[in-house]
Amino acid sequence: MNENRIVVRSRSGQETEAESYPGLTVEFQRAGSTVVIHEGAVFANTKVLTGAESYVEFAPTHPRGVRNTTVDMRGGRGSRLQIGENTSIESSRIAMANENECSVVIGAHCLISSNIEFRATDGHVMFDLSAPDVVTNRTRPIRIGDHVWIGSGVVFLKGAVVAGDCVVATRAVVSKEFHDRNAVLAGVPASVVKLGVGWSRDYISSRHEL
Repeated sequence: MNENRIVVRSRSGQETEAESYPGLTVEFQRAGSTVVIHEGAVFANTKVLTGAESYVEFAPTHPRGVRNTTVDMRGGRGSRLQIGENTSIESSRIAMANENECSVVIGAHCLISSNIEFRATDGHVMFDLSAPDVVTNRTRPIRIGDHVWIGSGVVFLKGAVVAGDCVVATRAVVSKEFHDRNAVLAGVPASVVKLGVGWSRDYISSRHEL
């Protein structure tokens, strides 16, 4: 299929094609891409730049919505982005450009702060001098589990995996897989600095001192 489509999916599963959606700009760079927006998704100053045969899906967001975010899939083919329900993003750049079949999956109920980078591709080629025709830095999926709190300035590199119920501390650089739940990740590169931690969207001031 060569047509590009914006599809709004109702809570009952009915799909309607649309020309646009409030708060979201979609620029189809090449053919065959689909952007699916579930009823209840909220956007502000958010842009999607597709490649060829791209697929983007936004579940119903947290009321705060997806804000100040750019998804860049230009120059590639077959890349996919999925963001789960009740997730909010204050500001981010999701870099998936100039490589085929990049993948970023962000789970449900996530709290994502500002100036976050998801870099599923390096964009430019690296190789070993002994085998210059073999690319050594191809894309690997980024996976963020359900109910993950991501602090400001965090960078996720290709191959990053974070299990559910984790906290990723401010300015961490996540470049590998972490499968422990209820962990705090921090540092450059990120590592597990604490286990057995829970979190909620409640403000600290709402928790009365005992």
